[in-house]
Amino acid sequence: VDTAHINRATCRIEVDAADLPLWLRRLLETERVPYLALLLAVVGATGMWVCRALPLRGVALVSRHSWVGLAVSLVCLLAGYTVFYDNGLGVDENVHYDQVVRLARGDWSMNPALTMPPGVHALLASVLTAVGPSVRSARLVLVLLAALTIVTFYLSARARGHQRPGIRTLQFTTLPILFHQFFLIYTDVVSLLCVLLMVQIGRAHV
Repeated sequence: VDTAHINRATCRIEVDAADLPLWLRRLLETERVPYLALLLAVVGATGMWVCRALPLRGVALVSRHSWVGLAVSLVCLLAGYTVFYDNGLGVDENVHYDQVVRLARGDWSMNPALTMPPGVHALLASVLTAVGPSVRSARLVLVLLAALTIVTFYLSARARGHQRPGIRTLQFTTLPILFHQFFLIYTDVVSLLCVLLMVQIGRAHV
């Protein structure tokens, strides 16, 4: 076990992170970190109490102008994409991306680990064939489809007569179990888009 980061003369564990500023490394090495964490929590709670009216004003604004909720949702989507766009493939993304690349290159064989018909994969491959398959381009196409999903949800909420469709759209976009799915090479968001479109088409023919 590497114990070079332990300063035995001062009985202190040294932070081995060259990318952190020196003052921050020294601060993290002291025994005052718990007190600092408590102080920051108190300052944060106090700031939230002082500024508690600002979120309520934002809710009121979105309630009056529903398009603001849609705009904020799309900004959240864009912000998330700037964080996740260059992430490497993780978990099942390897399987889905491999299937997309196969189809984009004219190989119609199935990845043995794929557990579904490659419908979404064929859709992605049809776009990526023109620009060349890559992880970034695949994520970009899926984020554009996610934006279409958010817009479709907003229009559906308005069509159903919700009093605050903008708020509903924000809740939908930032749902913790859904938001990260917008940036993964998965099939969930496209499937959700298809469900929303079917609901919209069904309402139009009632």
